[in-house]
Amino acid sequence: LTPLVRGWECVVVSRPEDLAAVYHERGVGAVQFTPTVWAALYDARLTPQILLCGGEAMPQVLAQSLRSQSFASTNVYGPTETTIWSTHSSIVARPDSDVSIGVPIYNTTTYVMTLSEYKPAPPGISGELWIGGIGVARGYHNRPELTAAKFISHSFGHDRVYKTGDLVRWNAEGELEFVGRIDHQVKVRGFR
Repeated sequence: LTPLVRGWECVVVSRPEDLAAVYHERGVGAVQFTPTVWAALYDARLTPQILLCGGEAMPQVLAQSLRSQSFASTNVYGPTETTIWSTHSSIVARPDSDVSIGVPIYNTTTYVMTLSEYKPAPPGISGELWIGGIGVARGYHNRPELTAAKFISHSFGHDRVYKTGDLVRWNAEGELEFVGRIDHQVKVRGFR
């Protein structure tokens, strides 16, 4: 949607092996892929003005590579249940820390909650990421039990928040760092 709002066109590529060729033929200015796809296309030398990466945890070595190739590199994070993007961070390769998933986007609030008491976790302490704001879905279609477990009411300023199941912590720069999952869910090429 962002390219369309800016007056650009969207280019959809159906076959992964055609990505690099279409990119170079069409003069694409903004690209979003998962880290797995970016790593696979590294040798294709894609250098868009706007580079977005999300859907999986960002490896530090990939962050260093992407930062050196693009005008504006952004790591975007967010589950489908919160309308995809919930946080963003400039991709900065810091050799001594994990790649940040950033800070909340406009009209979104994030909470890092302790796993045992459901209280706000202090900086540096891992907890479950809860997301509130206008992008939070109403729930799961025809799954009232799962909706009740994952979309909850609370008193922090939003009527409802989504409990992501993602383990995160606030870093010293005031950004969120992805630590892992509180369950056994895995992602393969961006799919749960």
